[in-house]
Amino acid sequence: MAENRVVQRIEVMDMLTMPDMDGFEVCRRLRDITVAPILFLSAKNEDTDKILGLGLGGDDYITKPFSPKEVAYRMKAYFRRHQYFQCKENMYL
Repeated sequence: MAENRVVQRIEVMDMLTMPDMDGFEVCRRLRDITVAPILFLSAKNEDTDKILGLGLGGDDYITKPFSPKEVAYRMKAYFRRHQYFQCKENMYL
């Protein structure tokens, strides 16, 4: 018996300095190809960095140090919301 499964995906980006592009550019490119939630993990804690990350399409911006449990529960919340909206959308089809 086959199970119906929904593959859920979330992009978690650690804002480490990369040689070719920064995390903001990665976010821009990801947002062009996916609607999956994007979660920034960053040591940059200036409001301008947070606003830029969220403005480019990030769904959350968590500064270091952070609690791994908090990150896990934020991810669960995204999946729960996505499932809720999927159900609502199917009600109107």
